[in-house]
Amino acid sequence: MLLEITFFVLTDELLGFKDATAKTFKLLPGESKIFDGEEMNYTIPLDAERGSIIKNEAYYVTSFKKFPNKYSGAAFNETTIVDPMIKITKTGDELSKIGDETTYRFEVENIGDLPLKK
Repeated sequence: MLLEITFFVLTDELLGFKDATAKTFKLLPGESKIFDGEEMNYTIPLDAERGSIIKNEAYYVTSFKKFPNKYSGAAFNETTIVDPMIKITKTGDELSKIGDETTYRFEVENIGDLPLKK
């Protein structure tokens, strides 16, 4: 017997899918639905603290025709806020004259919280 889903409601408050904007659809056995694109983007706030975690939670509620039961569940993802930063300092001879060799020095410093790789 094939059970027909009467509705499937997906909410994600961080992305703004709630109440009237929740994603509502039918899903047949073996089917899947992918959500992607602009509506799935979230911009990390400028005042987010380095090392803090943004937890994004999605919830669903569904039911089937001829069954009074409702089923629900959740999935989540955690994003750790990092702050990659590089500091470059350049020094060199303050004075020189035509024909002289001038020497420069660069210092590149990792002042962020991620390792630098080649």
